Amino acid sequence: WPETPRDSWATIGCPSHATGLRSRYCNSNSQWLLPDESSCINHSCPADDIWPMTSIGNKVILTCGLGKRGYRSRSCGEGGIWEDADESSCSQIVCYEEGDWPTTNALETATLPCLEGWIGSKNRTCSAGGIWGTVVDGCRQRTCPTDSLWPETVINTYATLTCPSGYSGTYKRYCTADGTWN
Repeated sequence: WPETPRDSWATIGCPSHATGLRSRYCNSNSQWLLPDESSCINHSCPADDIWPMTSIGNKVILTCGLGKRGYRSRSCGEGGIWEDADESSCSQIVCYEEGDWPTTNALETATLPCLEGWIGSKNRTCSAGGIWGTVVDGCRQRTCPTDSLWPETVINTYATLTCPSGYSGTYKRYCTADGTWN
């Protein structure tokens, strides 16, 4: 809206999908009131997300989008009001079950647990075209944490340290199956 003196009306053209003029009042506190668009006459439906501005009575047909196949349509109804989109011919693309990997929708990621004694997970993404991606292996062996001189150690194994200077031999500490030091 253009700069307008207090207690005055400003007038501009209607949005691109309509013809006519709209007006708005600037009150004595220099605050705009809501615009009056009652004289705007729609000749089309305005652009709405993926749907382009479309003349009244016309239909737009688009592909269903990433991860789906088929077509969707939407009509511009009376008064320039969009009708609901018809996506009944759209179908979900999937990556089909493969080994332990379950059937998964396109653009989604399947997750599998790690083997016993390992923590994390394995992930695999289904592409928009229904092709399995490579496995991202986030599994790692469960360990006992670093503890003073003792290094992080895989469960069910011994950590071995060399005796301090002036002594000979080694000493051991066992990392238990639940990831605690014994």
